[in-house]
Amino acid sequence: MNQGQKRMNNSGMALVAVLAVISILLVAALGLARKTGTLAMASAIDAERMVARERAMTGIHLAMALLAEDGAATKLDSVQEDWARPGALARAVEGLGIPNEKLTIDIRDERGKLPLNALIKKHPGRELNPEAFRVWENFFLEMTDDPAPILNSILDWMDHRDDEAVTGISGAESDYYLSLDPPYTCANGPFTHISELFLVKDVSPALFDSGPKGDAEQEETEPVVIPEETITVHGIDPEKSGKAFYSFSQRVNINTANETVIRALLPRDKIDLAKDLVSYRIEKTEDGEFINPLDRGWPDLMAGFSQEEKKSFEALIRYDTDLFRVRSKARENSTQTTVHALIRRTKDKLTDKWSCRILQVTKDN
Repeated sequence: MNQGQKRMNNSGMALVAVLAVISILLVAALGLARKTGTLAMASAIDAERMVARERAMTGIHLAMALLAEDGAATKLDSVQEDWARPGALARAVEGLGIPNEKLTIDIRDERGKLPLNALIKKHPGRELNPEAFRVWENFFLEMTDDPAPILNSILDWMDHRDDEAVTGISGAESDYYLSLDPPYTCANGPFTHISELFLVKDVSPALFDSGPKGDAEQEETEPVVIPEETITVHGIDPEKSGKAFYSFSQRVNINTANETVIRALLPRDKIDLAKDLVSYRIEKTEDGEFINPLDRGWPDLMAGFSQEEKKSFEALIRYDTDLFRVRSKARENSTQTTVHALIRRTKDKLTDKWSCRILQVTKDN
């Protein structure tokens, strides 16, 4: 082999070696690029999530400001007020310079729901609240001909240290729940979350979806009641609570309660008036102004109560609220976050100023 051929062979081998090195570096570079791109994308998603969460919390604080302002302006709380009207809330969000497609808030009156824990007069304890019992009996009569088993089981779930005393012949204490698969114990105390209701004997989501007393014509997609919009486990009454016990107020805000709640509050022979009461609250003029003031005593104008009925009904209702459920939904590009907050509104006795504070907050990514 002459020198020229040797040089050509050596050059070819060098080229092959260089190409091999380049190939290895290219594979490594592509891998690094993919990794770096993934990290950058993850960082961008995290940044969007953080922005969405902060924007959602801005919505919560906006709702608190609106509620504090409302507390100073009026002693009544109703569906006619700006905090309860989606259009007014949308304008408030726009006032912050945030488009509605990036932030929406919704405010609901927690006192406009039926207080489940008011079935027991004092916690811890087991004394039945007869006025609240009548309301819950009305409520479950919408779903079943015999609400006694359900109510007995609910009472047994709440009564304190009473594991051996079953209410009626259909209640249930811990021995029943421990026999289930999986087993669990009876709370023997107040409910802390709506979902806990479905742990109680004879209570299931299907009970709420079945229609009035199992009406076969009721569409499955249209449940009679949505528990979260109708029932509350909150509402401790500071005026009827002490160091050794606490009570839940049985009074429901008639100015914000939905039709299902009002049906439960009314005397049994007047429950069909609930729809009229709901319509009365939102009746408007052609100009969009509300016609009917929702001052104290207005339900009697529609229902025509006897004196006894009026007294009984007034013991169950109120016209104001101090508890609100706020939902703030925020979006940043493709990321959406929803923050739920339970808000208490109070008036400072020294300064007479209204303020709000968060009692509970949860986030959905």
